[in-house]
Amino acid sequence: MKQRYRLFRRSNGGNYYVQDNVTNKQESLRTKDKTTAESLQHARNEAVRQPGLNIQLARAYLTGSDALSLGRTWQMVMDDLVRVKSGVTRERYEHAMRSHKYDPLRKLP
Repeated sequence: MKQRYRLFRRSNGGNYYVQDNVTNKQESLRTKDKTTAESLQHARNEAVRQPGLNIQLARAYLTGSDALSLGRTWQMVMDDLVRVKSGVTRERYEHAMRSHKYDPLRKLP
């Protein structure tokens, strides 16, 4: 099976790029490291080859970086949002987050 994304580096020796062989669109990978670039290219090709696997991989990576992420509720997010504010802005956020309009969201992950 032909790969959809092709890896290349411009002649000036800068960043690596991928080219979508279907649309011919080129995009920078924003890295000069060949191993990292190959890994990103491989991930893109796998995403095209097995689209059903993408969501499971995303959850695995997210859990690896933040173990609580999958169990976090919107109420936790609202509490954290208020916590980082100060002064009048904090008071406004506290008042807004107590609104009954947000009740259906509070327990949702």
